[in-house]
Amino acid sequence: MKTYFIENRFNYFLIVIVGLMVLSPFYPPIGTPGVFPLLQLCFTLATVFILRTLINNTGIFFLVAAVYFFIFFTNVIVLFYDWHWAHVIDALANKAFIIAFIVFLQRLLRELFRSGRVNADCIKGGICIYFLLGILWALLYRSLFHLDKHAFAYAADIAPNLFYFSFMTLTTVGYGEIVPVSTVAQMLASLEAVTGQIFLAVYIARLLGMHIAAHIKKD
Repeated sequence: MKTYFIENRFNYFLIVIVGLMVLSPFYPPIGTPGVFPLLQLCFTLATVFILRTLINNTGIFFLVAAVYFFIFFTNVIVLFYDWHWAHVIDALANKAFIIAFIVFLQRLLRELFRSGRVNADCIKGGICIYFLLGILWALLYRSLFHLDKHAFAYAADIAPNLFYFSFMTLTTVGYGEIVPVSTVAQMLASLEAVTGQIFLAVYIARLLGMHIAAHIKKD
């Protein structure tokens, strides 16, 4: 059972990511005061389960898991208790989550590029990382928006959906209803667009190379 889970771990993670994206329009945005962040909890649990397959040392795994849950519960406390320093704690928790998220992405990339054969789970892992790049940049945009409300120009009266903006930038679609205005926002958007294209080119080339090498070795 454990072997089956490890060999198909990205099945479940991809289902969770796509499911959360589909459900997100029907649930209040992350960070809404007084609303329990259920979607964020599901994502945290899925991330911790994937980390269990990436980290062999049990002690290190429990330490990393504790960090993820500490950040999550800190966000929950901030949402339900209006403290004087709540915005500072929220900002620090978001930055800590971004750092933990980058470390998680680095481990996933190392695991996938270390694989010597092409299989379905390897392909799904690459798709997961592509989705995670969009989520990471959305978190970066959100942190920037908290620091500078004028970093983005948008037509709506409510705060812009920066997760949506992130994926439109990652895929280089860019409908234009949300526009990066500040130099930092423009730099982040440019980096995301370039990173998304480079990842696709490099990862697809690697999969193709491993596939051809496997056929040559077989013949």
